[in-house]
Amino acid sequence: MNYFDQLDDWTIMNIARNDDEISRYLMVGFRASCKRMRGLIDVPRKIRANKLMKKAARIGRREICELVREWGADNFNHMLCVAAENGYRELCELAREWGADNVNWMLVGAAYGGHRGICELAREWGADNFNGMLYSAAQGGWRGICELAREWGVNDFDRMLSGAARGGHREICELAREWGANGFNYMLRSAALSGHRELCELAREWGSIDFNCMIYYAAKGGHRELCELAREWGVDNFNYMLSGAAGGGHRELCELAREWGANDFNWMLSGSARCGYRDMCELAREWGADNFNGMLYSASQCGHRELCVLAHDWGASNFNGMLYCAAIFGHREICELAREWGAHE
Repeated sequence: MNYFDQLDDWTIMNIARNDDEISRYLMVGFRASCKRMRGLIDVPRKIRANKLMKKAARIGRREICELVREWGADNFNHMLCVAAENGYRELCELAREWGADNVNWMLVGAAYGGHRGICELAREWGADNFNGMLYSAAQGGWRGICELAREWGVNDFDRMLSGAARGGHREICELAREWGANGFNYMLRSAALSGHRELCELAREWGSIDFNCMIYYAAKGGHRELCELAREWGVDNFNYMLSGAAGGGHRELCELAREWGANDFNWMLSGSARCGYRDMCELAREWGADNFNGMLYSASQCGHRELCVLAHDWGASNFNGMLYCAAIFGHREICELAREWGAHE
């Protein structure tokens, strides 16, 4: 018997009330059989209803979707995509009934999960992003869905090749090449990011020579073995590796890149700020980085308020640039902060 099945409703309610972790909440919160008990759980302060809806859609629980909608969940496009990816047609139809309209997102999710019927439903509802469908199907390793996308007129087989490499599917890579793909540098980058050595070697065999990008993406994905392989293949600019490792939050690889000769710590600082890694920003500064305006631009571009504040504390002063970067990418809070600090353009 499951441990939670042995608990009474009051115990369940108190666990749910005092635990912020969504997965724990799903295990215990919905175990309560009494609606009044559920009503005593302070949902708005403890969890985000939209996250619960997404998780409920992933496991096919209609009743949970309906309940969290009552609590204020309204991101029905997320629900639609996740339900499609996991093959729940009924939940796709429910999400659409509630107002979801991003049927291309639904198509991509269904393709990644290998659900042909839901791909066809998305197309029936107006989806037309068949290149995205092809990429996702290739990444998921679904040959039949790739063939369906091709039937529907898709012809971006380089994207298919990249998706297959990202997912580690050699057979799909070979199929993409058979259909005319020749973007083997894209294949190499995707394989390196996901740590697929065999596909990196295959991309090289087929003609890829972009080993600087390979080491960048291998470092970003945290794959030391592939960084060493790229070095064996002739890479000698380890600043690419340093930037990638910083952007992935991999300190050990940053240190290895520095040991191999990387010295562009401002590039490292910018990459760290863009991806939200405070500890990597601090390490770059410790090693000599001083372009804090560049850090500010990167942090504001990606909406990392804490790192904008840190850059400000370290001496960044170009708040007009910060405002511009934040505005382009729609980060209102960062725009307001830039104005508060004196930006005026």
